[in-house]
Amino acid sequence: MTEGSLSGDGLVGMRSPGIGYRNAPSQALAMTDADPALGDMFGGGPFGTLEKRLGLVAPDRPRVYRRALAAVAVSWLPLLILSLIGGTLLASPKGFVWDFAVHARYLVAVPLLVFAERTCMPRLSAIARHFLDTGLVPERERSRFVAAALSTARWRDSVRVEMAIAILAYALTGILMTSVQFESSPIWQRHVVGGVETFTLAGWWHSLVSTPLLLGLLLWWFWRMVLWSRFLWLVSRLELQLIPAHPDHAAGLMFAGYSVRACGILGFALGVIVAGTMANQVFHDGATLLSLRYVPIGLVAVNIVAFCAPLACFSVNLLHAWRRGTFEYGALAGGLGRQFERKWLNRKEGIEPDALDVQHFSATTDLYSIVSNVYAMHFVPLDLKSLLYMAVATLLPFLPVVILATSLDAVLEGLAGLFF
Repeated sequence: MTEGSLSGDGLVGMRSPGIGYRNAPSQALAMTDADPALGDMFGGGPFGTLEKRLGLVAPDRPRVYRRALAAVAVSWLPLLILSLIGGTLLASPKGFVWDFAVHARYLVAVPLLVFAERTCMPRLSAIARHFLDTGLVPERERSRFVAAALSTARWRDSVRVEMAIAILAYALTGILMTSVQFESSPIWQRHVVGGVETFTLAGWWHSLVSTPLLLGLLLWWFWRMVLWSRFLWLVSRLELQLIPAHPDHAAGLMFAGYSVRACGILGFALGVIVAGTMANQVFHDGATLLSLRYVPIGLVAVNIVAFCAPLACFSVNLLHAWRRGTFEYGALAGGLGRQFERKWLNRKEGIEPDALDVQHFSATTDLYSIVSNVYAMHFVPLDLKSLLYMAVATLLPFLPVVILATSLDAVLEGLAGLFF
């Protein structure tokens, strides 16, 4: 579907990217029952047109592994070759081989950000479709749901967005280049020519190709999270058929919280980027793990907030469902409780021996367990396991740094004990 193919008020198309879509065009209404409209609405990668021309992507064949290898071949391999040619490959102490940050970014994080399309995006699309599969979206709201899905897919495939991301990536690269002192750059990125310090070939490739590629991937994932947040907000405006007594304690919306687990690979990739920089500071700049202890903690907090915040758009829905549930289910439980007391309490004739076999007891117990689900409702469809999953995924890349730094300190202390 091409940009602007659905005319009208532009609420499904790209001409007016507003989020109100109550009066969706008739074409969108006709697609209410079309499964393709609700397919992989969050799939696709950045610069899809260029990748198709290069043969990296084919219809229904994303070729994620090939694209991940291509990303490494473009961002990391030329740095290795150019550093070898320039004689700075093994230079000590900040030669290319010893630059942990550059390996973490382009040898690990970049392919992970590409590979995440295979694991993260299909799960988010499945979660989006599940709103229909579970009956949360009533039939009268189905057209608006489809309109939101079409709008999301249209923004995802926008060429203007791709161009904006590319321009912003290079703009951010320029800002970073001017804000960092040239003398603090690794020696494999700079050399002196005619008494003037300038970038090496590896340094120029790092600045003009590798860094913009990494920033472009990060910005594209940021845009995807914006689309995911927007889609959830649009869905939250529908008249959803929530069930306050649902056993998931989120009125049937807890499945949306599994999006945090789906994004675990992104949290891991961000952890890799930061852990690589932290490794350079520890092994090359003399920083201690204790002085950097707040870095991984801060990153965990940022990731949890970033990936959990979109779910907060359902808080109002859940609050209304909780209020309704406490009144309706509470009244039902109160009525049954009064009948139970009149029947079984203050009995002059005593309790019959077979009282425990009466269905009234089990029915009361079952109802009270259902009512307890209402009072235990969460106001954000999120569970503790999802939070722990994101925290662990973010912290895992820091584990090798901690182990290596601790082991190195222990070895140096042991050697010092032998000779001093």
